[in-house]
Amino acid sequence: MLIRDIFLTYLPFSAMMVIIFIIELNRRLKRREDYLFVLSCFCVLGWIAFNLFMLLTDDIALINILYQCKLVFVAFFAVFLLFFMMKFYRVFDKVPRYGIILMLILPSLTAIVALTGHWHHLMVARFDVISLAPVRNFNISWGIWFWVHAAYSWIMAMATAVISLIYHFREPRFYRSASSFMVAGIVLTLFSNIITLSHIFPSFLDTTVIGASLSLFLFNKAIIGNDRSRFARYTRRQILHFLDEYIFVLDEKQTIVDANQPAAQWFLGQGISLTAATLQNITDVLMRRGKRVENDFHIENDPFPIVLNLRVHDLTDENNSVIGHIAVFTDVTQNRMLIERLEARAKMDTLTGLPNRGAYDGARKRLEAPVHLPLAVIVGDVNNLKEVNDTLGHQYGDMLLQKTAEVLERICPDKGFLARLGGDEFVFLLPRCSGEDAAVYTDKIKKEMSQRQDLPFTLSMALGSAIRDNAGQNLDDVIALADSLMYEDKKTLKEALP
Repeated sequence: MLIRDIFLTYLPFSAMMVIIFIIELNRRLKRREDYLFVLSCFCVLGWIAFNLFMLLTDDIALINILYQCKLVFVAFFAVFLLFFMMKFYRVFDKVPRYGIILMLILPSLTAIVALTGHWHHLMVARFDVISLAPVRNFNISWGIWFWVHAAYSWIMAMATAVISLIYHFREPRFYRSASSFMVAGIVLTLFSNIITLSHIFPSFLDTTVIGASLSLFLFNKAIIGNDRSRFARYTRRQILHFLDEYIFVLDEKQTIVDANQPAAQWFLGQGISLTAATLQNITDVLMRRGKRVENDFHIENDPFPIVLNLRVHDLTDENNSVIGHIAVFTDVTQNRMLIERLEARAKMDTLTGLPNRGAYDGARKRLEAPVHLPLAVIVGDVNNLKEVNDTLGHQYGDMLLQKTAEVLERICPDKGFLARLGGDEFVFLLPRCSGEDAAVYTDKIKKEMSQRQDLPFTLSMALGSAIRDNAGQNLDDVIALADSLMYEDKKTLKEALP
C-alpha cells in the first residue's frame, strides 16, 4: 500500500515536470538561461524517473544500479541550478569560461563513478535490503565519492542561495517580484533536502526531488516575470539611448556612473573624457570653452555658438532619500537661433527691413551710457509721402519709404543705429559723433536723395540734428530738440516750393 502511495505521489510531480518541460521547449529558447532551465528540468525528470523505476522492481541488484544512476542527475542538477541562477541575475557572463569548465568537472566524474558503480564501491560501499514489503527499507553505507559529491552539491546549493539573496536585494524594488520566485524556489530546494537528510520519511520517499519539482515551477514563474522586467529594462535603456538629450547618471558625489550614447559620442567628439569625471569637471570644461548664462552654456563655435542647457534631477529611493542625480544637457542651439531670429524680426520694420520702435527703445537705453558721448541724434521725416499715396497709390508710397531707407542705410556708419519709428519718420543715433560730423551726414543724405532722378517721385526728407555731449543732458531733451529742428527744416522746404 505504501509503495502505491509513494508511486502516486511521484506521478503528479512527474506530470507537472513534463508539462513545464514541454512548455519551456515550446518557447523559442532565445537566451542561455532558457537552455539552463531546460537542463535543470531534464535533471529533475531523470531523477523522478529513476525513483519510479526503483519502485517498479524487486531486483535488489537493479535497485542498487538505479539508485547510483539517479545520482548522476542529482549531481548535475546542483551545478545547472547555480548556472541558471547566475544567468537569471546577469552574472553568468562575468565568470570566465575556464571557471564554468572547472565547475562541471566534478559532476562529470560523479556521473562516471555512478555509472560504473557495479565495478567498485566508491559511490555505494554497501547496499542491504531490510524489507521490500509492505515498506521498502534499505541500509546503505556510502563510499568516499558519495561524500565528495554531497559536499560539492551542498557547496553549489549554498553558493546558489547566497548569490541569489545578494542580487535579489540589489535589484530595484519594482524588479523584485520575479526575483522573489527565484529565491523562494532555491529556499524550497534546500529545505526539502534537509527533510530528506533528517530521515523523517521512508528512504524511498525522496522529498528533495519533490521540492526540486516545486522549485522549478517557481523558477518558471520567475522566468516569465523576468522576461517582463527584462523587456521593461531594455525598453528603458533603449529609450535612454534614443533620446537626443545628453543624459548622465550621477552618484551622490555627482560622479558620472553612466551616460547614454548621444552624450558619450558628443562629449568624446569634443575631446572631453567621461572616465571617472564629475558633473563639475564637465561644466568647468564647457565654461573654459565659452560662457555660462544661468543654466545655458554658450560654447564658442563658428558661425554660431553651441548652446547647451543643463537640468539636474534628484534620484530617490523608496524612502525619498536622494541616492543620486540625473543630469540632462539639451542642445538648444537651434531653439536659441530661432528665438533670436524671431526677436530680431519682432524688432524689425517689415517694409524697410530697418529696426523698428521697439529696437530703437532698446538702443536708446544702451547708448545713454557716458562712454558713447558725444551722441548725435538725427531725426528725418520723408517729404511728400501723402501726395505720393494719393496720386500714385500706396504701392508707390511704400516704394518711397523703401528707397529712402536704402539711402539712409548706405550713409549710416557701422557704429551708428538707424530705425524707422513709424509712418514717414526715421532716426539716427550716432555714438561718438560731433555736431560737425552730424552735419556732414545730413548733407550727404540730402545730396544723395537729390541725385535720384530714376524714380516716379521726388526723393527728399526734412532733417534735424542735435548733440548730447555731456552725461548731465537728458537724452529725451536732445531728441526733442532734433525733432523740433526737423520740423523747422520741413517748414523751410515747403516755403521754398513755388
